[in-house]
Amino acid sequence: MIIDAHTHVFADWPGSPLAHHGSSARLLRTMDEHGVARALAVSLIFKGGDSNAASIQAEHEHPSRFVAFPQLDSMGTPTYHTAGAAARLATLHAAHGGIRGFTHYCRDYDWFTSDDGLRLFAKAAELNHIVSLAVFAPGLPKLKEIALRFPAITFLVHHLGRLQEKTQSAPDLAALRLATVAPNVWFKISGFHHLAADPRAYPHGALQPIVRALYDAVGPRRLVWGSDSPVVEPHLTYRQALDIFREHTPYIPAAEKSLILGANLARLLPSP
Repeated sequence: MIIDAHTHVFADWPGSPLAHHGSSARLLRTMDEHGVARALAVSLIFKGGDSNAASIQAEHEHPSRFVAFPQLDSMGTPTYHTAGAAARLATLHAAHGGIRGFTHYCRDYDWFTSDDGLRLFAKAAELNHIVSLAVFAPGLPKLKEIALRFPAITFLVHHLGRLQEKTQSAPDLAALRLATVAPNVWFKISGFHHLAADPRAYPHGALQPIVRALYDAVGPRRLVWGSDSPVVEPHLTYRQALDIFREHTPYIPAAEKSLILGANLARLLPSP
């Protein structure tokens, strides 16, 4: 079974060439074409709004295929790192009959251990939420701190932990070593096009040292694969996003690839 750990569903994306590529029906066709059983619908933030409604609707209409991770207080929203995050999470959870987790895009990592940040993660632990978190490499040490403080929460870190940016010549493996100390921090093998100097340079061999470093640091049970569909489409096909991992990581045994491609998430998110 393949489960895609990072997709996006949206009704519109103002100003984006992908504005009409975000329907759940379109994503389902792509998933079926490539033998993908389920996907995490991670809400996007864009100027003028977010995709929470579309992500949640996709799960409600196709509960065996999608798990919605609506955004909460991400950068670019009026409530970003303002007081009351825990109450807003409780409201979001109740308004949709219970959610499995949420996503948060951020760059101000000291907020994690602020009073409001601690209340938010305490509420997430109470609600048994998974946190799908977009942090950059400088935020991984703070993430380790908060993850050790809340061991009941599984944190899914987007896009290889952003351990290499387009301007860097080498990955920030010092940050990686700190983050992987926390056993509840998982990493998504996704988003190569965000990190590469040439986002179309399939199979992105220059980024494979990050995948290898993650694999060596945390083993196969805290890694999950994601496509970043449809955001990936201007740069790579869905097949290429899948095969970057499936065909170009010879150092990972086939049985362990099965864990990363779906079995890990199936264990974390049992089918309804």
